[in-house]
Amino acid sequence: MTTSSDKQTVTTITNQVFEREHVYDSTKFLQEIMRNQPGQEDMNEYKYNKNITFLDTKFLDGIIAKSFFKMEVTPDMKDDKGCLLRTCIGEILDFIPMRVSDGAEFRRKMTLKLAIEYVHQIPIKKYVVIEGKVIKIEEKSGLAEGKIWDPDTKQIIAKCQIIFVFIDQNPKL
Repeated sequence: MTTSSDKQTVTTITNQVFEREHVYDSTKFLQEIMRNQPGQEDMNEYKYNKNITFLDTKFLDGIIAKSFFKMEVTPDMKDDKGCLLRTCIGEILDFIPMRVSDGAEFRRKMTLKLAIEYVHQIPIKKYVVIEGKVIKIEEKSGLAEGKIWDPDTKQIIAKCQIIFVFIDQNPKL
């Protein structure tokens, strides 16, 4: 995988080309759509999406895209010590890296494997930063990573790795 010298495009070994502007615009657009999606009020993802704001997308050597989000943490997302609930962490680390992969290549997909490592329990003041990174996209699958960290202490709260698979939208009859 090679990143252009101006960090505006990434070319994979299978000659897929990803443009930073497209990935940035798509990821930002998808996050705004998901923030305001009607009829999803009973889903946890909807509850968290309302508080998540897209910040930026970067292209770095060895990855397709890395996007940053900010999430305002509400009292119902914290435990009695002020730390982020594990259910909240799990939900966010499942959908944010997938959102970044949708920004790079929008095809229907599902999480095949999600591995979460809980690193630090940190009382959260106001918000957390969420990082979604797409490592690889192939014909039938891909690899992504995610991180949640506290902007005040710069400590990682949790991180994950996701293997996702693309779903064939054309049923075989």
